[in-house]
Amino acid sequence: MHLLRKARWKIGRNPEDCDPTLRPLATSLHTMHSLVSKNAIAEITGPLNDKAMLRCLAKFTTREIGTNVLRHLKAHWQTYGPRITRFRASIVHSLTNPAYYCPVVEWIENDTVEVVALFNIENHDCYSWLAHYAQKANCDPGNESREETWEDTWVEWRIENIDRLRTLFEAGRNLGGVLGWSTKDIVRLYCRVEPREKESDEE
Repeated sequence: MHLLRKARWKIGRNPEDCDPTLRPLATSLHTMHSLVSKNAIAEITGPLNDKAMLRCLAKFTTREIGTNVLRHLKAHWQTYGPRITRFRASIVHSLTNPAYYCPVVEWIENDTVEVVALFNIENHDCYSWLAHYAQKANCDPGNESREETWEDTWVEWRIENIDRLRTLFEAGRNLGGVLGWSTKDIVRLYCRVEPREKESDEE
């Protein structure tokens, strides 16, 4: 595996408290994560093991890509040993190039930390990734994931180069932007599903 540069960026509870230069990046990731977390991660039927996580990943990508993503995740988790209690995967497409996408992985650690990670898969031998972490203020695992329950946030990444990091930030901003659309626009513009009824001139 190629050498990945790693870093950790502590943001805090409010991205508005960041340095003005970094504030737009912190805000876009915070917005993306808060929109993603509005839908709570459902429990996986059966044990949450490698096989179950790979099945989630391969549903939206391929088994090869899912295997590589899981390999990077496990290597990362081994550095601090979290207990993964929920897991979900999806993808976000580029708006300008529909053939290109980034895997999106969500998980909950120890029932108290919510994470959204984006993966750049351009280099088949070495995936770069960016993860936004949110520490829940209320540690009741029965509560829904909501932005207002966060007491701390931070970002971690493992990247090949700065271009990969830039792509991952753009993917996060793209995902947050799409999730902010109306359901109709998501289906029509992003999923490219033609509407059943003829659109008005305004639409």
